[in-house]
Amino acid sequence: TAANRNERPFEPEEVALLGSLAAHAAVAIDNARLLEETRTALEELSTANEEIKARSAAVERAARAHDRMTAVVVRGGGVEDVAAIVTELLGGTLYVLDADSRQLATTGATAAPLNEEELVGVSASAHSARAQGRTVRRGDLWIASVSSGDEMLGTLVLRTPEEVSDADQRILERAALVTALLLLFQRSVTEAEGRVRGELLDDLLSGRPVGAEALAARARRVNVDLDAPHVVRCARYGARERRR
Repeated sequence: TAANRNERPFEPEEVALLGSLAAHAAVAIDNARLLEETRTALEELSTANEEIKARSAAVERAARAHDRMTAVVVRGGGVEDVAAIVTELLGGTLYVLDADSRQLATTGATAAPLNEEELVGVSASAHSARAQGRTVRRGDLWIASVSSGDEMLGTLVLRTPEEVSDADQRILERAALVTALLLLFQRSVTEAEGRVRGELLDDLLSGRPVGAEALAARARRVNVDLDAPHVVRCARYGARERRR
């Protein structure tokens, strides 16, 4: 609003001038408002761009971690190698526990083993993590379930005083998945070796006609050297009658 509060007659030229000044003022105010809105929009875009960059970097970091852990499986590595990748990326100490909460491996910063109270809490949180399909926090412990379907194979427990972001939790969860694959593979190998050893021993002792090369190849698969001297002990087992 433009106004002159002096009570007097105004010439047409003065009225026109005052109107012109008011119009210029309106344009200036409108431009200032638009400029402020533009600045606000640019700030919001900049913030959104930074968030997108951060999320993109987190996704790329998680993808690289997954590729490294997958490479561990391909080259025949173990759960210790997967755990080492996790602590390299996230810091802290990582405990790898089996289904009975026995420690399979520990990597990362030097830290005391999990005490009995912590193990009880970890066991409860691991079942919660499996049910939710997400990492569960318990104090300075971050817990991810190592499972296959309804079977609990173990637990990954990351001890760190730092806050673990959602993206880093995904890395821990991917490590749990890869660890589950490794444990299942190791179980399959153990079961297969047991069958092969039993069948090999049966063929060696039975006298059935089996090709020497085939026997040697099967023996090599279970690290048995047929050219080395061996001792075979045989025992007869019979149920003893109970005395009345």
